[in-house]
Amino acid sequence: MAKTTDSSSTPPRRRTRPVPTQPTAPVSAFPVPTTAAAVRDLLAATVGDLRAGQIDATRARALSTCASALLRAIETADLEVRIRRLEAQAEERA
Repeated sequence: MAKTTDSSSTPPRRRTRPVPTQPTAPVSAFPVPTTAAAVRDLLAATVGDLRAGQIDATRARALSTCASALLRAIETADLEVRIRRLEAQAEERA
């Protein structure tokens, strides 16, 4: 026998997200961070916006993930530059 439920006794649960208090600027309005300090500032602003209810957790998580990947790329590029300089100095001395 199939089990039946009385849907009139309990209303369906709905997931709600907090409504931002102010409209958020489009992502393209923000400059792309090119330094580790700029990534840090972006993450700090994201945390502030999340706590103020201006962005939801999904968007904050996405920004954090992208910022983390960007930070690794910036650090790698900085290390590559330093290695090239050291190699050039070593060649000059040899």
